[in-house]
Amino acid sequence: MAYNTITVNHFKEKVVIKFGVESKIAGSINDIIKAIKEEVSKEKGELVLDLNNIKWITSMEIGLLMQMYKILDKKEKKLSIVNAKGYAKNALESTGTGELIKIYNNMDEVYGAEKKGLSIDEMKNIEDLLK
Repeated sequence: MAYNTITVNHFKEKVVIKFGVESKIAGSINDIIKAIKEEVSKEKGELVLDLNNIKWITSMEIGLLMQMYKILDKKEKKLSIVNAKGYAKNALESTGTGELIKIYNNMDEVYGAEKKGLSIDEMKNIEDLLK
């Protein structure tokens, strides 16, 4: 599936959504909803939003994250965030978002436990995802 504002990668039970440069969560919401519907299948148990390119998060966007959390929670799926920095990280921390949504510091934490015992091809796949 092609998306205009996000890139979607799969790794085992995780679907990782990376936002384009200078993207906004609200501006990408249609693509995120499509990804939730189409990419988060029975085999994929966790949706990870990579906020590396997100500089700001508004209260409306935090509300959108909470809505995504509720939708995925009803489907017994997880929502996680990785690479939140600066004002975006401060907004997530000050609102207590991390109490419901797992917040990883970096991609190594996302894939860290699963790297052990992987084949060379699987490790190359991880390296491609981290670029």
